Amino acid sequence: MGAGVDAPRGGGRNPARSHQHDRLQWWTWPDLKVGDCHQTGGWLRLYADGKLTFSARTWSDHTFSGDIWHARFQLKNSPGQTLFTTGTYDSPTMWASKQVDWTANGTFEPSVYAATTAVTQWASC
Repeated sequence: MGAGVDAPRGGGRNPARSHQHDRLQWWTWPDLKVGDCHQTGGWLRLYADGKLTFSARTWSDHTFSGDIWHARFQLKNSPGQTLFTTGTYDSPTMWASKQVDWTANGTFEPSVYAATTAVTQWASC
């Protein structure tokens, strides 16, 4: 099961928030739930040089063999066109009711930095 949650820059109908400076843009997400898994405090930072950092707290309500939160991000322009899709970032293995704080670093195509006005997080567990 997967879910996509938008975090548009500048607000809009989604409660997610975003921020921008010359060399840094960042987005935050409201609490997310996919199946038995949860994410809270999720944020993504994009740097003008093409580096990115994602961080969140995740956990599972129920698991027999450990769950993993999988997240990837679509960077979009103001008309909503996808400019770039990241690879998938995986949490450490999560066990029932144990919260895991984690951070992943990656890259994206720096030429889309200035045109990026929204980000969709696609998550599965």
